[in-house]
Amino acid sequence: MRRLYIMKPFHKDKRFWFILVTSLIAISLYLFWDSSFLIRSVATVCFLFIFYIGDRVYNIKFTNYHYILFILLVTAGVLASPLYFIWPSYDKIQHFIMPIFMSFLTFHMVNKLKLDMKWKIWFTFFTVVAILGMFEIVEYILDYIFDFKLQGVFLRDETGLNKFTIIQEPIDDTMIDLCFGVLGSFIYLVYSSIKRKN
Repeated sequence: MRRLYIMKPFHKDKRFWFILVTSLIAISLYLFWDSSFLIRSVATVCFLFIFYIGDRVYNIKFTNYHYILFILLVTAGVLASPLYFIWPSYDKIQHFIMPIFMSFLTFHMVNKLKLDMKWKIWFTFFTVVAILGMFEIVEYILDYIFDFKLQGVFLRDETGLNKFTIIQEPIDDTMIDLCFGVLGSFIYLVYSSIKRKN
């Protein structure tokens, strides 16, 4: 029986997404020149490039759907990072939704292992939780060395753009972020378990 494909061939679509996002960032750089935006843009393109190269080198065969999820992850986490200092809930929403996206990406890789489906789902859950823990450790190290204000919740002070008011202490922020992340991962676990049973 012949399979019908709605989308274009696999690798052409990946190139399309990579070129599209890179072009949009380049246009944004031209229109809204800013040194911090330049750094965030370069970081975003680098993450996309690493994702694409990793996919090709290790033959993971991510689909267009996975590429869109990764683009959303990087855009929300890196390119839109100034929202952290404007909208306090942005960080918590991210720590809830991003692990769900990460679970879809992780399960795609784990699904190739020779395990029962229930263990693939649990392995995905614990892998994402481990990634969240590593992320918080990296945040701590970067804050300790460079004081990037990655841990804790800060708002820009109205008296100046480079002045910040802390509204949640670093330890509370870290624990709440991890709780939201575990909850998001658990929601994927429940969703995936129900989906695989049907």
